[in-house]
Amino acid sequence: MYQIVFKRHAELMKALANPKRLEVVHLLRQGQLAVSEMER
Repeated sequence: MYQIVFKRHAELMKALANPKRLEVVHLLRQGQLAVSEMER
């Protein structure tokens, strides 16, 4: 049972391991942004 949960968490952490992806998540937590606004 927990193995499925751990696998999904590991997949999520792997997806967020890239610093640029973390930056995008951080920016989007502040509200909606257009791609052009994120490029700044």
